[in-house]
Amino acid sequence: MFAVDNLELKAQREQKEAEGRKTASQEEAVKKAAPSGTKEKLRFCTPSAPLPRQQDKPFEHALLEKSLPFHRLKAHELSARQLSVLAGLYQWRDSVARAEDECTSYILPDKTLLEIAKQTPVTARRLRRTVVAENKFLEHHLGHVITIVRNAVANSDAFENIAQQLQNKRLEELTVADAKSSLITDVDADNNGSNSHSSDEPAVVPGFSNKQGHVSKAPFFTLIVDGSLDYSAICSTLKKVLKWMGFDQLTVLIMYKIIPLIESCSEELWPELVDDILDPIFSYFRTNLHKSWRLFLHNGSVQIPDKTPDISLSKEGAYKFGSSLIIQLTRAASELLAVIASPKSNGCSELVCSRSLVGYVLCRSVPRLPVLSLIYYMFGEWKDDEAKMMSVSFCYEVIQVATAAHLDDALSFIKDDVIPLLIRCLAFKSSLKSTQLDVLKELCREAFFCVQNPSQGLMSEEKHNETIDKVFESWLTEQISHCTNAPSHEVSIWKVEEEFREYIAAYVDMLHQVNEMEDCLECDYSSPLDLFDKLKPDFKSKHGIDSAAHDYVWTMLDILSRKMSVKHWQRRNEQMFQFFCGLFDFKPYIQHSSYDDSMVEHVRNLEGYPGLADFLRVSALEEFCEMLLLWEPQFHPMIRKGHEHVLREILHHSTYLENITYLQPLQPDIGDFPVHLVTYARNYIDNMNKTYHVAKEQARLHEKFDAHLASGALDQHIYKDDALNAVLDDNLLPTQFSVLDHDLIKLSFERRAKFMDMQYQLNSYYKCVQDAINDEQLRVGLQSLIVELGDKGFFCIADDPTDSDNESHFSELVAAFKKQVFTSFHLPDYYVIRGIMDYRAMSLMISSCSSWLDAFEEVVGDAYRRWMRKSHLFWMDTRYYKHHYYDVIQQPFEKIWKKDHKKKDMEEGITYSTME
Repeated sequence: MFAVDNLELKAQREQKEAEGRKTASQEEAVKKAAPSGTKEKLRFCTPSAPLPRQQDKPFEHALLEKSLPFHRLKAHELSARQLSVLAGLYQWRDSVARAEDECTSYILPDKTLLEIAKQTPVTARRLRRTVVAENKFLEHHLGHVITIVRNAVANSDAFENIAQQLQNKRLEELTVADAKSSLITDVDADNNGSNSHSSDEPAVVPGFSNKQGHVSKAPFFTLIVDGSLDYSAICSTLKKVLKWMGFDQLTVLIMYKIIPLIESCSEELWPELVDDILDPIFSYFRTNLHKSWRLFLHNGSVQIPDKTPDISLSKEGAYKFGSSLIIQLTRAASELLAVIASPKSNGCSELVCSRSLVGYVLCRSVPRLPVLSLIYYMFGEWKDDEAKMMSVSFCYEVIQVATAAHLDDALSFIKDDVIPLLIRCLAFKSSLKSTQLDVLKELCREAFFCVQNPSQGLMSEEKHNETIDKVFESWLTEQISHCTNAPSHEVSIWKVEEEFREYIAAYVDMLHQVNEMEDCLECDYSSPLDLFDKLKPDFKSKHGIDSAAHDYVWTMLDILSRKMSVKHWQRRNEQMFQFFCGLFDFKPYIQHSSYDDSMVEHVRNLEGYPGLADFLRVSALEEFCEMLLLWEPQFHPMIRKGHEHVLREILHHSTYLENITYLQPLQPDIGDFPVHLVTYARNYIDNMNKTYHVAKEQARLHEKFDAHLASGALDQHIYKDDALNAVLDDNLLPTQFSVLDHDLIKLSFERRAKFMDMQYQLNSYYKCVQDAINDEQLRVGLQSLIVELGDKGFFCIADDPTDSDNESHFSELVAAFKKQVFTSFHLPDYYVIRGIMDYRAMSLMISSCSSWLDAFEEVVGDAYRRWMRKSHLFWMDTRYYKHHYYDVIQQPFEKIWKKDHKKKDMEEGITYSTME
């Protein structure tokens, strides 16, 4: 029997070795056949073709499977929320590691990553307490990491399937039906990864499929795998997830759903098609795609909303991946324009606006600007010849519509934008083929014919009698010659400067107009038309904003999205503080040991806080109990009442500290400016924000100074009459703080003095109680007081002691206890009540054969050491100050970009920017 088993094992081993040799030889053959170059060339194709995507596992599965190579996820029994946090943090760690050119374990060890995922800290204070060891990368990206955790918690529904499979120990059964179902997360790329409008409610995210073919409820995924062209389903999906879509997903949606829908769409559905589908998509192109192209061309960086499919990609590989998706979506946009301009969707020119889809689009004010902007980008700014050529047919239709319907806006666009752009394309041929140049030349001819009358300024009077063809050839040759022979420095700088002067004045007005929209979270400003209707009449009249298609309206939409992120963060912090205050008055009383399922259910159902999500309520309860463990280890209603003002101040400072430390306030952004004005805008904004940068640097130094004070190096000087001068005279201030504002130093000294008072009170309490238990005769008298208090119901803490006689008698007994125990120190009354509760707890322990010393160490000593051990965190977590610098940091726009801004200051800023 054993011999048979051995033979079978030997045969299996030989078979595996043969398979291994075969696989190795195949890999070697692939390497030899591959062209020379980096490994990425084996993985990537050129931008003109779709990139190969991993199709064996969904992104969430692959990410989690690779994120913890030294820990098996099944062994940790992580919930969907914890898995979501784990995935988000792993992506963050991977991106930081690539940027820093460091290994991921150096950025954040696996063990720490797993611990953060388990604890799910949604505040900076809790994150610092979760991560015991100092980590410079976490500190530097603290606000961003908190946003990632919050977004992950809100979007944790996407990981329910994986969590279930892990629980069932069948992780290997997870597969994906389509590689396009990548995770959509709630991220505001326009806020530099710092605010990120993180909604408290779960966002709509795509699902996954397993081998059984079950597809979870996921709008995008369901829409793609569904073979029908359901108009209502497409509209519903776009409304829910378009702004969260990545370039890859939108490309798939356009190619496989939108284009077939347009081809089969009847004229009766054109209004819905344009308003509900095309307008949102073209707006997406005008904002997201254009921003990615601008960063790609001008900064050499790739910024896309998509998730990297291969988490092991190098920096170069990620760059290639991102640029490929930009080009793919650009070509999908061109294909979309070509389909809209197809003969099937466009009738005769006489009925062009009623029978032509292009005419219908151009005659509607809202979609017209994004569509024409897309044409401008295709021929003028974006560098993709294939997309450019696919857009030619749409340009022809625009020319026909403008000519037949006499659309002034379209005619001006053809004259001022299309023709100059075509001339540049013909002059600087780049990689265009001769046949493609002929196509562009013919398009330029049609555009020339469209605006060929002398009043348009393209022909002189003496040439008007010549044939139009000769005129065109002569004119085109002249224009191309001028374009190619003009020196590179021949730029009308004064015109650009004048344009910038006009734009910056209007831009500041736009900022103020948006900043005054305090109801932006309540009112619907989601579309240009909604925002246009809300604008003040005098503002619209001043800047000539006559429709929702005006450029300023679109710019203000971008500004408004940042304003909403700021308001959302501020409102959530306000709600959190109000919720904390509500926990003080909650009945039954919340104690440090109250964190259990029943109390969690209570706070989830607590009324009066409709905008506060469940996970934030639970987090607030946990943080509240942690604070009580530190400051209220023994509970009694009289203790709570006595130091409630202290606890409220602690919670207020720790909550609103986030507004100073992590909030990215509303500020001007160079992304709001036209590309040719970006350099001027950057210099101008930097010049105007000098005060803001000074305030940020002072705040940074102030935080370091508080950390220096936490070491106790200057504690002996704190109580001196003029502590600052005493420190300066003795040269005790480190050199790095020589430029720190003296008012900030004084504020820190004042707060440190209060902190040392608290520490002194706790030390005094510890010593007094310790002395009391060591005095046997005193213990007898104290025990009789404890018994008498118990007889009067002092220790029945379920309800407030409302009987006035009992309260009076309590006061007498409390005063007697204070006189016997705390006679040498002047401590607040709540410390006396705490002493009574501690003494009673120790006396109960004595009855179970514990010594007084052991009881003291367990009841008083543990609480004392816990406070001392966390005093540094408390000191740093509550460093909230009122000072001009902190006002500037929180409200730079209100403090610097004032509405009554002097014209002289603006001129100085413009002069500085043009000099640069």
